[in-house]
Amino acid sequence: MAAIGLLASIFWVIFATYFGLPISTTHSAVGAIAGIGIALSIPYWFFHTGEIIPVKWEVFKKIVICWLATPTASCTISFIFYFVLINVLRRLHYEKKFYKWAKVLLTISSSYVAYTWGTNDVANAVALVSGANIIPVRIACLIGGSAMFLGAVVLGYKVAENVGFNITRLTPIMGVCADFSCAFVIHFFTQLKIPVSTTHALVGAIAGVGLVRGTNVINLKVVKDIVIALIATPVLTGVFSILIFYIFRLISPLF
Repeated sequence: MAAIGLLASIFWVIFATYFGLPISTTHSAVGAIAGIGIALSIPYWFFHTGEIIPVKWEVFKKIVICWLATPTASCTISFIFYFVLINVLRRLHYEKKFYKWAKVLLTISSSYVAYTWGTNDVANAVALVSGANIIPVRIACLIGGSAMFLGAVVLGYKVAENVGFNITRLTPIMGVCADFSCAFVIHFFTQLKIPVSTTHALVGAIAGVGLVRGTNVINLKVVKDIVIALIATPVLTGVFSILIFYIFRLISPLF
């Protein structure tokens, strides 16, 4: 079951990453797990013992609600943060001087975002392995973190370019506000042990700082493509899980 969920998630994430779409690994993992549950709940595909392993829809519903809250919260926080900060700097005539500090702060804030991504996204990625009791949770997170580093180096630049350059034109000060807002939201939900989309949080935060300057500076087409991909992700990985389950069922006596 874990292998099926991983295959479905891996296929979609690699496909989307190749085309530079910042889709959610959280959505991928949760959608794949839900797909497995649905496949096991279909009467025709019961185990020989008749055991049913349904999806816990109440838990799934709570996760979806948090998915909707994530980009909304990060967008709102980043909008307020940047609006207040830039107006204070302009009134004090300190905007140009702060620009130098913003470059240093941007490195710190980006590192904070990366840290929170590790606390949530890596945990989601290895959830299937640890949930199947294959290896201990901490070891799974260590392996997942190492693999996350490798993925960022090999293919991460495509998504980084799309999010960093194509949504809106970012200044260092805007980047700092977006980073801290994104990281705060992810950190908050991580403390609640809820798997949220770090991609949602970052895209929402970038849109929030862009809105301070007006809707005309935001590339709505890119935002629309990202939103469509994010919505489609759990549906597609769920469908992939079901299809892979059926294929395994046909070729393997273990199913």
